[in-house]
Amino acid sequence: MNRITAFILVRLVAILWLLVCVQIAEPLGPYGISVVIFLSELALGFLWGKAEAVIARCRPRSTDARRLFVLTIITGIIEGFGALIFIGVYIPWLVVWRMVTAYLPFAIAEAVTYRNMCRMRAK
Repeated sequence: MNRITAFILVRLVAILWLLVCVQIAEPLGPYGISVVIFLSELALGFLWGKAEAVIARCRPRSTDARRLFVLTIITGIIEGFGALIFIGVYIPWLVVWRMVTAYLPFAIAEAVTYRNMCRMRAK
């Protein structure tokens, strides 16, 4: 399985996890749900960054963590356009909310963890 396929599978799992988090945190209200999703995406980004460092073995051509960050953000943009197509333009805040609570923390945690793991392996 190549890295892009694995990344897409991880994001599908993340979407399913998002639905679970929303159901669990529903009594907390919208802000509580956002915090739960934000923290779970940070954790998922950390775990995926560690897994990516192991999968890629931090080879010299793949140590650039910015590529992972850009891939995640592009995936978020594609999902945003999909949401606009399937949900409609009457909820543009949903796309912004999803980027801020899910993709941004995931991408940052993933890139930082990957970079740090590769630095530790290089020593």
